[in-house]
Amino acid sequence: MLRCLILLALGVFVGIRILGIRVDCNVCASVSNVACISNTSYQFCSGSALPAGPVYTCPTGYYCTANDETCNTDVAQRSCIGCGTCDSGNTFACLTARTFALCLGTSTPSQIVGSCGL
Repeated sequence: MLRCLILLALGVFVGIRILGIRVDCNVCASVSNVACISNTSYQFCSGSALPAGPVYTCPTGYYCTANDETCNTDVAQRSCIGCGTCDSGNTFACLTARTFALCLGTSTPSQIVGSCGL
């Protein structure tokens, strides 16, 4: 019984960590009407507050933020914290809203990339 409770608590903790990591990724910021889809890429939002259209990339050394300044050099302000980071099981890492890389049991994403359908 204790083992089940520990596993349940661990599952809840991991779930909260995963959801907490991706809170601002692919979410339209009310200030800028832009959604960061990765650490350095973004899309403008449609009238229904959904990211749509072409993907734009921040200049080298800049990160996508949910602030009024879409691209900023301050890494602490980036919206997609955890983007490109392997999950707790070292299985995969989300790269954008629709792409991922396999981690192959390591903590570093591999060059093997896949995409998710709409």
